Amino acid sequence: MQINYKLPEERMFFHVDSYDKVSRQYFLDKSGKENLMHTEAPFDDRLAVYLYNLVDITHIYSEQFSYQNTFLYTLLLVNDGKGTISIDGRNYPLHRHKAFIIAPHTSVNVYSHSQCPLDYYQIQFHALQTKDQSQFAPAELNCPNELHITHFHYLSDKMHEIETKHKSRNKWDSMKANILFQEMILLLFKESVPSQQSGANQSITLTLDYIEQNYPLHITRKKLAEMAGMSTDYYSRAFKKKVGKSPMEYLSDIRINQAKQLLMMSHDTLRSIAHQVGFSDEFYFSRKFKAVTGNSPTAYVSKIKN
Repeated sequence: MQINYKLPEERMFFHVDSYDKVSRQYFLDKSGKENLMHTEAPFDDRLAVYLYNLVDITHIYSEQFSYQNTFLYTLLLVNDGKGTISIDGRNYPLHRHKAFIIAPHTSVNVYSHSQCPLDYYQIQFHALQTKDQSQFAPAELNCPNELHITHFHYLSDKMHEIETKHKSRNKWDSMKANILFQEMILLLFKESVPSQQSGANQSITLTLDYIEQNYPLHITRKKLAEMAGMSTDYYSRAFKKKVGKSPMEYLSDIRINQAKQLLMMSHDTLRSIAHQVGFSDEFYFSRKFKAVTGNSPTAYVSKIKN
């Protein structure tokens, strides 16, 4: 697919014929210097309307890494280890929970501590802005090099899932990887700009979204609290104040509501339905179902159908 950018007549335009290399499309001004298109708008407004497209993800275990970043943006998320990153000559400490956005045409050096080698993800992506309904241009994010992280475990899980999907040979998995990446970059940017919503409310909202999207998985109160960046007890109190029920009660309600749909729309066994919605076995599922609805799963189906 060929995508062309519409530029002023005094600028020379060149393009590539592949969507996954679209961020190579720059313009040359009269002096021949390569530049990126840029619009003047508030920081958070611009980040919210740009398009982000995943190009590659690499899980790196390395003592030292150097490169000259060319036409792509790079996101680094440190899983473990200690070291230093030099971005255009400016040094930053590297350790667990650190994240950095590196702009195109940036010189980067990563140095790992010999006794505690770095383990981190490197994601390369395009940032694009729309010029009209059918045309795009490279965007300048102008965001801080270092990003604030309060939901490390959530992001780390996302990174692993993105890597698995991206490296799959299934084309739908590749699409899913890009969707997951956009969800992750959305969270990172929202945490890095001022918000009218308090940090605690943002954290609770994140865990609500996580529960609703991942209810079949093994989810604990401790894991949710870690995602929110709070102690377990404080998280539970904050969650109940906002939602009106405890995290585990909310999770159970989501699972039971999903189970109701499966009971009515499928012919799966109770064991299968229990596993599909996140319960370890059909007996525990039946007890929780009756506690919430007042009926066993079998009695519920009979009552609804009759």
